[in-house]
Amino acid sequence: MTSKQYRAALAALRWTHKDTGDILGFTGRTSQRYADGDVRIPRTVAAVLRAILDAELSGKPWNRLQQLLQDA
Repeated sequence: MTSKQYRAALAALRWTHKDTGDILGFTGRTSQRYADGDVRIPRTVAAVLRAILDAELSGKPWNRLQQLLQDA
């Protein structure tokens, strides 16, 4: 995932950098670094974002996934 794709994913989900970090388990500053292209986006982060986007775009609820991630 490129930084441009990362920014587009966050925009599509209407997530801030802080939201993204809270949900995926890193800081808002790390999210900003991914968006700016300062550091490479890990494959796991890209995969999870794509899965959430797919669920969101298909209309399938992903609230349970979000809850499981927060409880972990």
